Amino acid sequence: ARDVAAPANATRDAVPARARAAEDEYAVGEAVGQLKVGLARLKPLDRATLEAFYIRGRSLKQIAREFEVPTGTVKRRLFVARARLKEVLE
Repeated sequence: ARDVAAPANATRDAVPARARAAEDEYAVGEAVGQLKVGLARLKPLDRATLEAFYIRGRSLKQIAREFEVPTGTVKRRLFVARARLKEVLE
């Protein structure tokens, strides 16, 4: 009887975990949707800089070459673009 009770408890415990996982997936999906809307509301240069760094995974040097600007300019643009994105999302 003891062996039979253990799987029942394990199954019961798994249901809340699955429900939590579904809630987490929903929350992540909502956040991604809001982020996409926020990015779309930014100026093209801000959006392109953030996408290059965070989505395409480009390094600061790669972005500097791509945009033909100094690395310090890329850093400043990322700082400013993050601040603008934060404002848009609030």
